[in-house]
Amino acid sequence: MIWDLYGESRTLEIDEAGFEQVRKAVEQLEAALGIEEKLDLVLANFAEYEGELLQLALTYMLDFQGEWASRRAKSQIVNRRIVNLLSAARLYLDHVRHELNAMFSPGSRELADFELATNAQFDNVLAYRFCEQLRNHVQHQGLPIQEIT
Repeated sequence: MIWDLYGESRTLEIDEAGFEQVRKAVEQLEAALGIEEKLDLVLANFAEYEGELLQLALTYMLDFQGEWASRRAKSQIVNRRIVNLLSAARLYLDHVRHELNAMFSPGSRELADFELATNAQFDNVLAYRFCEQLRNHVQHQGLPIQEIT
């Protein structure tokens, strides 16, 4: 059943092949939307991290008399923002691979292009490698920030 511009429903007959095309298109659309949602998660975490740093910089600029406990609490806020950002970035990379497999097929050209692009970024961008190592450190060893001064 489909709806026309006037809100009236109509029946549209399609064969099995047409139904499979529509089903596959819906699956691909859902996978593409999933990729966009994960990217939005990364960008929102980045904005929160940067906003937190700006707020802390303003606070320290106006009143640097913070005590140890206050500085420690602020470092925990930054730790949380960093962990959230790095985790969201890793989630994005892992899920994009999964979504590309769902949209196309395992071993598809699209997945190979994505792998090639991410590998090139890893090889050529120091910040990418640093963030990857920092995420591994946070996941397996400890928090990145001990104290903010």
